[in-house]
Amino acid sequence: MRPARSLALMLTVALTAGCAQLPPIDRTIDAQAKAAPYPNLIATARFDDAIPEPLIEDTTAAELQARGDRLRAKGARLRRQ
Repeated sequence: MRPARSLALMLTVALTAGCAQLPPIDRTIDAQAKAAPYPNLIATARFDDAIPEPLIEDTTAAELQARGDRLRAKGARLRRQ
């Protein structure tokens, strides 16, 4: 696509989006939600406790290295064709 055509298309989309009528957000929140208490925040350290240890082991790393070597060799063969 030509740069001028791309620019014209982007400007048209931006101007069209700028003309949209968005509903007021305050009217969509009911009184019960407005009166609700602020949620309790928790420390991120508690999130870290729930994350399991990585599943990559020494054998997995070796398998990944071998797969990478095979893919690099295949790429080299394909480039020579």
